[in-house]
Amino acid sequence: MANLRVRILINEGREGAPLDKLGQIADAAERFLRLLAHDVGISIPKGEWVAENFKNGSIFFDAMHLADYDLSQVSLFNRGIDDVTRFDPDQDRVDGVASAETIRQFARIADPLSIDDRVSFGVYEPDADEPDRWHPLTKSSALKIAKKLDEVVEYQGSIQGKMHALFASDFYFKLRHALGGELINCYFERELYNDVINALARQEALVYVWGRVRVRRADRAVNSVDVSFLKIAPTLSDSQYN
Repeated sequence: MANLRVRILINEGREGAPLDKLGQIADAAERFLRLLAHDVGISIPKGEWVAENFKNGSIFFDAMHLADYDLSQVSLFNRGIDDVTRFDPDQDRVDGVASAETIRQFARIADPLSIDDRVSFGVYEPDADEPDRWHPLTKSSALKIAKKLDEVVEYQGSIQGKMHALFASDFYFKLRHALGGELINCYFERELYNDVINALARQEALVYVWGRVRVRRADRAVNSVDVSFLKIAPTLSDSQYN
């Protein structure tokens, strides 16, 4: 059995670190570690990660979750750190253990850094006294990661879900996606107004929406839809559905 542990090195090659910078990095890193743990099936409430083994000069410390994990869980968590820190902004999408949101939070750790500064993460093998490998995060690499994750692509296609709310004066409605459950802004022209009203009146009805779909390239999350056509799915009996 072992703890989850990662070493964080700040202000490498310098003495100490500005207190405001240290606080921002620690807050962002704590949220990153919780998100990564969630990605690998471990639920850790806020406030349970602790910092130990502080060293001065270039400040470093071990961020630890003090619980008993089997070696497979520790190995999966460590693989998640490797996946995040090796994310290639030139690739088309997110692959591996960590989600796009976790990688985005990793990039936010660099927000308070100057352009020539970096934060490094040391990965421990179970029961090791020192990190087995190090992964640096610089300001420039964080900006490239954030840009890639927020990049939007468009295609002509359809999505389906349930009408959630209508904003009539602005000619858009929110559709709750049937797959992920997220709310998607769907924009329409005035000639579709009556179709939208009819769909909204059919509570719990499944609605098919066609048009120009915008998605985040990295994780294929739907951003919005410019609606050219919508249709209410027919209501089926259990036998018809089967």
